[in-house]
Amino acid sequence: MNVTALLLIVLALCTLVVALGPFALQAWRARTPRRVVCPETGKPAAIAMDPFDAAFHHRLGTPELRLKRCSRWPARADCGQGCLVGLRNRFDR
Repeated sequence: MNVTALLLIVLALCTLVVALGPFALQAWRARTPRRVVCPETGKPAAIAMDPFDAAFHHRLGTPELRLKRCSRWPARADCGQGCLVGLRNRFDR
């Protein structure tokens, strides 16, 4: 392998890291399950966001979060996901 090819590979890898780094960081932040208070029932609930969807919307600049799992489901599967309102501000850091 010649030096030019090696430099192109290194440059491509660096570009990939710079481009995908923020995406990976946001996905890492969103992957952690959280305990919140359900605004509809006032009781504690354990929720998990969809990390890749959250990272994708963060990169687009749209503050949209979606639940992947909730301990109140399936009984309250049709909820408005109001528990995510407070998480949007903390997630954007």
